[in-house]
Amino acid sequence: MTRARAFRGAAATTRADGPPRRRLVGLLVVLSLMFVGIIGRLVDLQVVSADRFVEYGASQRIRTEVLPGGRGSLLDRNGAELVMSVPSQTVVADPRMIEDAQAAAATLAPIVGVDEVALAERLGRDSAFEYIARQIDDAAAADVRAARITGVFLQAEPSRSYPSGETAAGVIGRADVDGVGVSGLERQFDDILTGTPGEVLYERSLNGVAIPVGQHQLEPAQPGEDVQLTLDRSLQYVVEEALADRVRETGGQGGTAIVMVPGTGEVLAMAGVETNAETGEVELAGYNSGLVDTFAPGSVIKMVTIGGSLEEGLTEPTTPVVVPYALQVADHTYQDSELHGTETWDVTRVLVDSSNVGAIQIGQGLGRERVWTYLDSFGFGRSTGLDFPGEAAPALSPWQDWYETDLASTVIGTTLSVNAMQVLAAYNVVANDGVYVSPRLVDARIGADGERRAPQVPEPHRVLSEATSDELATMLTGVVTDGTGTRASIPGYDVAGKTGTAWKAQANGGFDNARGTHDYMATFVGFAPVEDPRVSVIVVIDQPRNVHSGGSAAAPAFARITEQALRLLDVPPTGSDGLLVAEGGARVRAATTTGRGADTAAPSGAADG
Repeated sequence: MTRARAFRGAAATTRADGPPRRRLVGLLVVLSLMFVGIIGRLVDLQVVSADRFVEYGASQRIRTEVLPGGRGSLLDRNGAELVMSVPSQTVVADPRMIEDAQAAAATLAPIVGVDEVALAERLGRDSAFEYIARQIDDAAAADVRAARITGVFLQAEPSRSYPSGETAAGVIGRADVDGVGVSGLERQFDDILTGTPGEVLYERSLNGVAIPVGQHQLEPAQPGEDVQLTLDRSLQYVVEEALADRVRETGGQGGTAIVMVPGTGEVLAMAGVETNAETGEVELAGYNSGLVDTFAPGSVIKMVTIGGSLEEGLTEPTTPVVVPYALQVADHTYQDSELHGTETWDVTRVLVDSSNVGAIQIGQGLGRERVWTYLDSFGFGRSTGLDFPGEAAPALSPWQDWYETDLASTVIGTTLSVNAMQVLAAYNVVANDGVYVSPRLVDARIGADGERRAPQVPEPHRVLSEATSDELATMLTGVVTDGTGTRASIPGYDVAGKTGTAWKAQANGGFDNARGTHDYMATFVGFAPVEDPRVSVIVVIDQPRNVHSGGSAAAPAFARITEQALRLLDVPPTGSDGLLVAEGGARVRAATTTGRGADTAAPSGAADG
């Protein structure tokens, strides 16, 4: 009995002590597992994943910014900056650091001039980088800095500046906000002007301020090259002003003017203006009309055919030509501008008085193939070599495809499509003793080291003999003294040139005379002084209303521009005999440096006036 009671007593004791002990054991097991987990986590944090968390921490403190490679400048021939890059500030944000996007947007929006709702949406994005405002002014940048918004930063970003305002804007073109050239020379030389970006790495505090003793690495950016142009900023301004004035005076739709140095092909000025259809104001064109726009040149092209005939020995300046008022060619009748009987004119008068009928007969004697060959050699069948963005491609159809009327219309400049630069380069042949020199807009590329690299230019080629070019120059002088271009004369200087007037083609390529009138393109092109050509100039007036011929619409602007160019180049006046006018009235022969020292053309045939 005693043993049984003892057993029952022991069993009772075990039952009484069992549950607490098991709870204790379970608790110890749980604590052990938690300890093991903590140890494992510490091992993961400090050993296994240490690098990952170090990188994460660094990403919160270390910022890397791209340093733009400064974009090169465009300079005029004298080193004056036409366009340059200047420091500016851009506002950026790291939305991950912004606690209250709505509040930040409310503060920033009025400072940088953006919509508050749209800005709040951007600041609330799950991204590490957002542009807020590009290239803001200094005052706005100071206000952003004073706002001290965590997660909003200012970073340096260059912007394009135009010290001369809109001068030469159509030639220079534009670069976009990212510094990429999108038009004009900015686009053409984008790869040269664009620099190589650098990079800066720095450590910052929570409010975005750089830690002076923190990590810092710098890879400097490399600036782009400068491009020095042949343009003269002062002359460019004069040309733009004179051209705009003449377009206003004639009620024209627009105009183009180019000034060159005949012997080198350097373009000193190139301007285009247009009349705003809404306001009626004459404004600088937003593109380079001298290379992009094409037009029918009219009678200025007669010089090519007559020059070819002289060069081939088929005619001389005094060769007589029987000139009726009208001439039937196949199924078309061509006429001169003024009614006259059948008369005998010499070749010089055909050019001076701009006879369509006389020029066509001279062209028929030269023939289709030779007319085409001379047009090509004068530059109308080939590119100018400038490679300007948007430049009109040459449009000279093969002579084998010409009909009789094609020859006649080409000779008087109604079926050709040319740009103003081609016409001026052709007249430079006469000014340059018969040699064609390709136009040039770039004088040199200038590296960061200051080294100048001149561009390659096409080789000059001879078109006419010196004797023929002298004969043509004398004949073209007569256009200004006695012919259709008298309003191109400049006191004290001998001027050679030619008028051109042609109907303006409509959008469908035809000529709309439903109103009983026509839209015209009026041109004058020439050079001065004749005995030593220093400048050549072309002026084209698009759709003049008050007057319409090259002699009346374009020649006055030619005279004003050419006179100003001669003065800016310090070219002394000469008399009508090509002698310098010295003090006391004495006259001396001018020195030779670059050249010699020794018009309506419409489908129906109305001529220059």
